Amino acid sequence: MEHLNENTIRSHIDTSKIHQPMFFHLLDTVDSTNRFLKDLPFRNGATICCAETQTHGRGRFGRKWHSPPYENIYFSVRLGVEGPLSHFSGLSLVTSLAILETLNELGLNDHFKIKWPNDILWYQTNSNDPKKLSGCLIELITNPNQPAELIIGIGLNVNSQTDKHPLPDKSWCSLLDITGMTHNRNLIIGKLINHLFHHINQLSLNGFQSFSEQWQRADGLKGQAITLTAPNGIIHGLASGVTQSGQLILIDGDCKTHFVSSGEYTLA
Repeated sequence: MEHLNENTIRSHIDTSKIHQPMFFHLLDTVDSTNRFLKDLPFRNGATICCAETQTHGRGRFGRKWHSPPYENIYFSVRLGVEGPLSHFSGLSLVTSLAILETLNELGLNDHFKIKWPNDILWYQTNSNDPKKLSGCLIELITNPNQPAELIIGIGLNVNSQTDKHPLPDKSWCSLLDITGMTHNRNLIIGKLINHLFHHINQLSLNGFQSFSEQWQRADGLKGQAITLTAPNGIIHGLASGVTQSGQLILIDGDCKTHFVSSGEYTLA
């Protein structure tokens, strides 16, 4: 059984392109990698937490993230924000794009799409039931007299046999399901750090619009009829891409355009 190993992870990080110190916490078990980092004091650089399992892993809207031990990647990074927070709109989308780039580098580019804003789905050949492979959770930390910080949490299903662990609320999959092979989590984490930091840097310098073409290729929601539950009510409409800041564009039955920053939705 392969365990998380800091030296192995670091051996796959391109330090010529990442110029800030990285501090690792590799844990056997934790309630949540995001929560663990949130409780730490401020520290210059990037602080990374990975766990073999989580007892209270969370996704968006407080949903439970299933975290079987020693199989998958439960990863969070905490880092300071350079520049206005407005530059980081679309971060969850960009994080998902970084995950896709990691999979592509590993030769795993088989029918993956992103369901706005952050779910990576595998569209199995000859199946109308896409399965969730990965998701992310972004949190902001603000304290007086300190720079704002972001926590980016990523769950990526790697070596689970998901048919043995059916979930009641969604269809899910792993890289093992897709390829029939187990995968080295330490290698994937190192590659993920490379792409994530590159994408964050590009976002802070050039904004989400610099990812426009990449997002259009990966957008798995565009053209879908959805029902959105938002703070101001329920909207039925057609998903029509995203804005230059990463908002979902939704056109309702009266041809009115809505720009959505958050909300729960289902396919109509």
